[in-house]
Amino acid sequence: MSRILLLASDASVVHTRRWGEWFHDSGWEVIVASFVDAPIPGAEVHVLEGGTRSALARARAARHLRRLVRAVGPNVVNAHYLTTYGAIAAKAGVEPLVVTAWGPDVLTEPASSPHLLAAARNAIRRAQAVTTVAAHMEDAVVALGARPEDVTSVPFGVDTELFVRRLRMGRTGSLRIISTRALEPVYDVETIVRAFHLLAGGGHHLRLDIVGDGSQRPMLESLVDVLGLRGLVTFHGRIEQEPLVDRLNDAAVFVSAAHSDGNNICLNEAMACGCFPVVTKIPANEQWIRHGTNGLLFEPGDVAGLAAAILSAIDDRQLRLDAASLNTGIVASRANWKVATAQMMRVFDRVDTRGRAPLGSFGN
Repeated sequence: MSRILLLASDASVVHTRRWGEWFHDSGWEVIVASFVDAPIPGAEVHVLEGGTRSALARARAARHLRRLVRAVGPNVVNAHYLTTYGAIAAKAGVEPLVVTAWGPDVLTEPASSPHLLAAARNAIRRAQAVTTVAAHMEDAVVALGARPEDVTSVPFGVDTELFVRRLRMGRTGSLRIISTRALEPVYDVETIVRAFHLLAGGGHHLRLDIVGDGSQRPMLESLVDVLGLRGLVTFHGRIEQEPLVDRLNDAAVFVSAAHSDGNNICLNEAMACGCFPVVTKIPANEQWIRHGTNGLLFEPGDVAGLAAAILSAIDDRQLRLDAASLNTGIVASRANWKVATAQMMRVFDRVDTRGRAPLGSFGN
């Protein structure tokens, strides 16, 4: 049996849980190492000592990881997020190592700090392969020292058997707008709330669903109260995937105001459910959305521009219907979870040097 060690965030992060469960269901032995203890079905979870806040903590974590790798002998170590777990894996000198860049760890963090720049570069230098969650990140990874031939774009992917479009028969009542991004500054949910305020008194029966949690939730809830929107805006917090599918199918418009992104998996989920995208004009979104065809784009931070785009989407039902048909097809062909797992298996097969059967032969 092939064995993988996932070095990643705890299971409250859905991507870690999905990868761990998929490997287990495909017949692999799965070991997860993280600084946060949380159960992942079918995986053996180890809590790493140390941390990333100081050189001493990072050295302690690297020593613990090195001992763990020697004990379990994985075919491959896959470290997610270059400036944290990728850097720890590099410091530990574990092999074979595949590092996975999520977005900020190569697009914004290295430019903000010499320490984070060094962390990202070391992770890339020590890895046998690098994956990114979106094609537009490849140039940034190469600029940090990766060889182009070692870089592969593998989107996290959408479970297209779960995230499906349901026919909306005779929708009545309020039109719902939904945001499913974390409540953190980079995702700028404040702009969404302020744009919704511009629309709330315009004669349309609108509701705003905010799904997700984060450090800005208290500020956003206060803003909703100050703007007099409490009866029109609902904070749902984090929810599981099945109720998320229900929320996306209930909504007419999906909004993301992110200033930077890797692959916007939330956008792909909304597209799969036929929810019309209104998203920022950034590379992460432009790879999926053609303005005026299968969604609308607006400049980051532009409250009035976002409000106008939402209004255009609400007023043009045919545009929304046409986009829904296009987007479900796009996700099925380019952001399908099964396509993503097959791509990752090919990367792992390439770096596994143990002379065993190819890792992909154990998966589906």
